[in-house]
Formats: sequence, structure tokens, C-alpha cells
Amino acid sequence: MTRKMNTAVLSFMMLYILTSLISVYQTLNQDLFPGELHRYVRTIADDEVVIITTLNIISFIICYITFLLFQKFRFRLNKNCHYELNDKRIHFIIFVVLISQLIFLYYTGIGKVTVNVEQRSTSSFSAFFAILKPEPFIFFYFLYYRLKPGFTFIKNKIFIFNIFLFIVFKLFQGWTSFLLILFFLEVHARVQFTKNRLRYVLCIPLIIIFFGGWVYQYAYVLKNEIRGAKVESITYLQGVEHLASRLSMNPNSLGAYQNYSKVINLYQQEGLALKESKAFLRPITPGGLVDKNFRNINNNVMTSYTPDLNQFTSSDFGIVMYYSILFNASLPDFVLSIIMTVLLLVIAKMFFDSISSIPGQCDILFFFVLFYTFYTVSLENVFGQNFIPYIFSFVIYYFLGGIKKVHFVEN
Repeated sequence: MTRKMNTAVLSFMMLYILTSLISVYQTLNQDLFPGELHRYVRTIADDEVVIITTLNIISFIICYITFLLFQKFRFRLNKNCHYELNDKRIHFIIFVVLISQLIFLYYTGIGKVTVNVEQRSTSSFSAFFAILKPEPFIFFYFLYYRLKPGFTFIKNKIFIFNIFLFIVFKLFQGWTSFLLILFFLEVHARVQFTKNRLRYVLCIPLIIIFFGGWVYQYAYVLKNEIRGAKVESITYLQGVEHLASRLSMNPNSLGAYQNYSKVINLYQQEGLALKESKAFLRPITPGGLVDKNFRNINNNVMTSYTPDLNQFTSSDFGIVMYYSILFNASLPDFVLSIIMTVLLLVIAKMFFDSISSIPGQCDILFFFVLFYTFYTVSLENVFGQNFIPYIFSFVIYYFLGGIKKVHFVEN
């Protein structure tokens, strides 16, 4: 399982390394930044661009090595049992959750990405639907059934329909990044039954970039229309460039370096101690219990270019610049954030090992958490929004009968 799984992981890593190289080529051959900062002139020198890009690529390599080290250990909480999805109930539960979320989104607009903060809606049911959000548990659901021996799409029509509903729901929200996770989970499921898996490491990233450019020239316009932003149609080559810039955090990392002092000042202006560490609680704690009215560093980077940007918008700019800025902005927050990140990674490892039917079954899900720890970094975005909900959903579905505990039978 481990060796086969590494094919999908290596392919995923290669995709981000290639997009970083495309991004640095774009940056060095134009005056403006590519990607989200495409309206702003680059003033940093070419050698600085190369150095920061190299450090970002090295961080990806370190991420992969860290993943390999984690794979050497298994932290199962209970060695006498594992968990399985209850086929008779889980499909129905997921279906009800998705239909409910779609109806709630349609009538309230809550959860929809918007560029205008005034368009954000509120509801007394928001907390309830936030707890029952389908992702990230849907990724475990997808992986579980795709890895089942003898799986066929024809025999799993309800499963396929639920995945279709999830895709529709996320697209209506204005998100497309989830498609990449589903794609690589599918790659992971398929490469286990093929030979010469090494060819996928290079071929899949190239297919995503060049075929994805064609898809993205339409998805880019559609996504922005859903978000309420008007953009002009783009060509195929622009689609490739936009996709590469979207997948690479390199332009934002360079932008953070260019506005380094300004980002630090924005962090310190709010006068809130341990802001990045406290932000972890925002997605998982009711509003009345914690102060949620502040901006994290991922938002500060973009605000340094667009001052009127709302606090709900953030961008990824990588572990190198993130911790460099945080170290200079607040040493206590820097230290606490690292400690919390390490602890949460260990908890994530224990969780995925404990729910796996066989060793390594959920390693790829842990890898995604680890990767975004290096890519997005923010405790709020990586763990508060995209890991802790795994635990919430697992507990809820367990008590609803969608998940069952199975004890190992001793021979």
C-alpha cells in the first residue's frame, strides 16, 4: 500500500514543482506578477525571485521527506479494532447532508464565495450547517469505496450520485480546488492495479497543466461569475498560465517578500496577541465564545496590495515566507504556532491510522493535510477548516450509524 500510494503523492508533488517553475518563468519575463497579484508591478530583483522560488521548491521536497518519515510509524489508538462505513446507512446520510446543503445554499447564499463582503448572508442555522459540511469527510468516503476490492462504478450508482451532488454543491459555492483532490484520489485508486507506475509521476502533472488549461479557460470565467466578479474570457494559453499561477503559491510568496515590512505592520496594527494561534479556533468555535474579528497573515499579504479587501479572503504563500514574517511580527506567536502545528500533525496521523482498515489506507489523506501545512501553513485554514471537521463528521456519522466499529478477529 505504501509504495503504490507514493506514486500519486509524487505525482502531486511534481505538479506543484512544475507550476512553480512555470510561475518563475512568467515572473522573470514580465513586469507584473502572475496570478492573484497580476495587477501589481514587481520591484524585487531577478536573483531574489530565483532564490525564493528555490526555497519554495525545497520546502516541497522537505514536505515529501517528512511524509516518508511519518509513514514509518503507525499510531493506532486501538489496535484491536478499526472502522468501516455502514453501506446501508452512510450513502443515505451523505445524500441527505448534500441535499440539505444545496437547499440551504440556494435559499440563503451562505457558504458562497463572494468578492463583496456586503453580499455575505447570515442565518441562525449557519452553525448547524457548518458542522455538517460535507468536506473533508467526503474525501474519506470517496477513498474508502474506490479502494474496495471489486469496486465498479456500475455497482455503486448511489456513491457516484453522491459524488456528483458534492461536485455540484462546491461549484455552486464558487470553489474548484476540491477537484484536484478528487482527481488524485482517483489516480491513487487506479495506479494500484497498473504496472510501470513511475510514468504517472511525470505524465499526470503534464496532462493536468496542458489539458487543464483548456478546462480552466472556461472554469475561470464561470467561477468568477458565481463569485460575483466580472472577468473577460481568456485564451487557451492564458488558461494554462492562470492554472499554473493558481496552483503555484510562488507569485504570492514573492509578493509577500516584496511587501515584507508592510505585511508585518498590518499584523501588528490590530494589537491582538497570538493572533495566528488563536485563529485556529475561529472555524470550530461559536462566535460568542471567541473574538473572530481580525485578519490572519494570509489575509495581511493580500491586504498589503488591496487595502479594502475583506477579512474573509486569504491566499497561500508557503511555509518559507509565512514563518519568516511571523517570526519578525511576533516571536511568541511564531513559537506557539509551530508547537500547535506539530501537535496537530501528530493528532492527524493518529486519526487517519486509527480509522484505516489496513495500514496505510488513509496515508494519502494525511499527506494532503501535511502538504497544505507547507503550502497554506495557517492553523486556521489547514487544521481549523480542513482537518478538525474530519473528527466532527466522523463522530456524528458514527452515532448516526453510518460508521461502525469492527474488532479484529484473532487467528
